[in-house]
Amino acid sequence: MVKKVVLMCSVLFTAIGISLGGGVDVQASNMNKDLQLTIKQEKIREMFTRIEKVAKATLTTQVKEKKVKNIAVVKAKKEEIAAKEQQKAADKKANTVISNEKANQNKAYGEKLNNPDLTQAERQQIIQEKKNYNQSNQVNGNEKSNQNRAYGEKLSNPDLTQTERQQIIQEKKNYNQNRQGGRR
Repeated sequence: MVKKVVLMCSVLFTAIGISLGGGVDVQASNMNKDLQLTIKQEKIREMFTRIEKVAKATLTTQVKEKKVKNIAVVKAKKEEIAAKEQQKAADKKANTVISNEKANQNKAYGEKLNNPDLTQAERQQIIQEKKNYNQSNQVNGNEKSNQNRAYGEKLSNPDLTQTERQQIIQEKKNYNQNRQGGRR
């Protein structure tokens, strides 16, 4: 019986030791897991903080680039509008000069025709010159109109760079000035 009690006590102490030891190990294990979880959470926070900084920097850069692009587009549009206005003013001036020139020439033909000393042949010659002059102006006007329309079609291309656009505008300006100069 004593052997049984000793055996029971030793089994009991062993069981208690195991449960106490197991309890300490479980507690240490739980503390270790909590510490590991805390470390992982801190790493995740650091990673999110870095990602957030990179995202903010990227977003800021993209916003700045978009603003610069928008400013460039607005500037190009303003330049285009200014160039069109300048071209309209130049065309209006050229048309005024041409109209005045036509009026003066027609007036000159009228004055020649009012001369009572003209022979019928001279009168017919002046009338023919006037017809030729007016037909020439009409052909030249149609040619100029067609060319300006072609320039307008070229300028309406949205894929043109600002440099190409300015070059076409300059070509149109030179063409119209040369056409005006050729009639004088």
